[in-house]
Amino acid sequence: MSYFLETKNVGVYVDQIQQLGDKNRARLGFLCAPVFEQMAHDGKIYCAVENKKVLGYVMFRYNQRTNRIILVHVCVDQQYRNTGIAKEMIELVIGNFPFARSIEASCRRDYKLDKFWKKNGFHVAGERPGRSLSGSVLTIWQRQIQTVNLLTLSQQAEAGDKITVVLDTSVVIELCDIPDSSASCLHDEYISDYVTYMLTPECWDELNQKSEDKIRKKHLEYAGLYQRTVISESFEQILSELQQRVDPHHAHEADIRHLAHCITNNVDVFVTNDQWLCNQRETLKKEYLLDILHPEELYATIDERVDAASYLSRSLTGSRYAESPLKTEDIGIASELAVRANQKKKDFAHWLRETLSSVTEDVYIIRQDEVIVGLYALHISDHFFELSQLLLSDKTVGPAIRRVLTETIVENCVRKISTNTSAVTALLIPFDIGMNNTDILSRYHFWKTQRGYIKFVLGGSCEKDKALQLVSSYLHARESNLVTEEEKESILEEYRHISNVSPVEFEELLAPIILTDLDIPNWIIPIHPEYAVRLFDNELANMNPSFLPNEHEYAALSSVNSYYTRTRKNFVTPCRIFWYVTKSDAYIESGAIRAVSTMLSTDVGTKKQLFSQHKKYGVLEWREMDQVAAEDKLRVFTFGNTRLLPRSVSLGELRKIAAEHTKKELQLQGPNRISSDMSRKILNVSTEA
Repeated sequence: MSYFLETKNVGVYVDQIQQLGDKNRARLGFLCAPVFEQMAHDGKIYCAVENKKVLGYVMFRYNQRTNRIILVHVCVDQQYRNTGIAKEMIELVIGNFPFARSIEASCRRDYKLDKFWKKNGFHVAGERPGRSLSGSVLTIWQRQIQTVNLLTLSQQAEAGDKITVVLDTSVVIELCDIPDSSASCLHDEYISDYVTYMLTPECWDELNQKSEDKIRKKHLEYAGLYQRTVISESFEQILSELQQRVDPHHAHEADIRHLAHCITNNVDVFVTNDQWLCNQRETLKKEYLLDILHPEELYATIDERVDAASYLSRSLTGSRYAESPLKTEDIGIASELAVRANQKKKDFAHWLRETLSSVTEDVYIIRQDEVIVGLYALHISDHFFELSQLLLSDKTVGPAIRRVLTETIVENCVRKISTNTSAVTALLIPFDIGMNNTDILSRYHFWKTQRGYIKFVLGGSCEKDKALQLVSSYLHARESNLVTEEEKESILEEYRHISNVSPVEFEELLAPIILTDLDIPNWIIPIHPEYAVRLFDNELANMNPSFLPNEHEYAALSSVNSYYTRTRKNFVTPCRIFWYVTKSDAYIESGAIRAVSTMLSTDVGTKKQLFSQHKKYGVLEWREMDQVAAEDKLRVFTFGNTRLLPRSVSLGELRKIAAEHTKKELQLQGPNRISSDMSRKILNVSTEA
């Protein structure tokens, strides 16, 4: 059989497609001829053709706002079924919509096509009543396409410093049907403060197997209260490993798939009533760092398992987050965003047109997977900048991702206004803009004044005393009501105190400035470009978009990260890290020092020990740990206050600097301690035009 898939000239075959649809209308439902013609004209029908004969077709819709594909018809002529045509057509639809997050289909339960949907990567997402007079039930089948999207990031950010726990299907049923069972301890208010519960797609598929409608509906609705794990690209690999390790006579295939989902999602604990699975905990803990516990065991040991490290979301590096200046053609979409954010569309559109014509106002839109989810405006006055508009869609953006995007907007505003290395300016966030998250403002060192929240910003690099002098000069030279005289003195007094007590904290206070005379050790540390993209280098990520999305959500959202190295050298913390992104032909702008961080702490231990402590903030998956070093002992260090340099310092420039300041040959296979003079020279070169 030699057929091809037609996507462009489908109108030629629309009569055959309609005839095939009518032939199978008992299962597909009836659609009139104009619908087929319109869908074909709009490019929403693909068909398989052999010798001008239509063998099958797929009809679909695409919701651009939610980036979701809805399958309307999947139909193959009976004599050509089970040949892979349907699968190939579905894959073609997915391939032609690269920003789609999921693909869905609704199928009558009594058609018993579960095997077909599962074979094509779909999982149960719920059910709803059908239109049939016989009272049919439609099962909603969903296939996740992207592993990183707003939902995923929101789930990870909402988890915060909580441990992640996946519930086995039997536990879900017990919690639903028997409120006072032994598993009910999982809903104790105390434990809920420390745990985020999740279900795997396999759980939904198992619940869907219940034949009694009332019980199945009850269980599926209850499952809908929980978050879902995502399907990682490494799922099939881990599943294959487990299938070879686990005795199939004791473990059901669904159990193995549950475990594979837990491992690929970096879940902390899998809670089950299955004693045989619990007996495997030592092996799975050793190999995959996954705990398997009974419900009461989790409750009894919760205090020991809570990670004391706080979770500070900050950056969306490498996670399909994008920001760009607003264009005139975006006004309509931006106005729709305003409606979703409870703004009056007409008033907002008027404001937007006036703002676009203003020379003192810059407007930026925020996209996630090409969907506009936010907008903000930056007003430029004589001597300070003002965040004059901030709009995030409440319907598309949940509380956690809203916080993340707000932080990123604040960070980007600071970066935009810090380009002048010889002056100080300020960013003002008025009270009436609706940013009521004081944690964010405190983290970015804003002062609460009579006008709003204010941060003083310095860019580039200079000495500590010079930075303090610049702030003092800025405050006293401006005759404005930005701050009162009392506020000026209070701010300066605090700045002087911090600069004397903790210069490292003072640098963070004025970030993104880099203080050249900090009395701390300086190191050049090499990092592979793919790791830099995952951790902190959003510019490198944007220049190399083929390497997105970033599957390391915790690393992408954290202001403090962890990095593993095989080096035996000792570090005195805090110290300065100059990140040298190693040369790779696959990455534009690699082979240069691109960023600076502050190392906060360091530790040595076995791979399992370190990965268990740092997996949420590190750059590596467990399967990648062996790439760092063959031996079991590793060093890990945590770092923060990461700033991209104004200009990258190339390898050639770095070698020239090294020749001037050291007699040793520069080696970049591992960490290099450098002198303060050499670090100052690197910073000076990075600020040269």
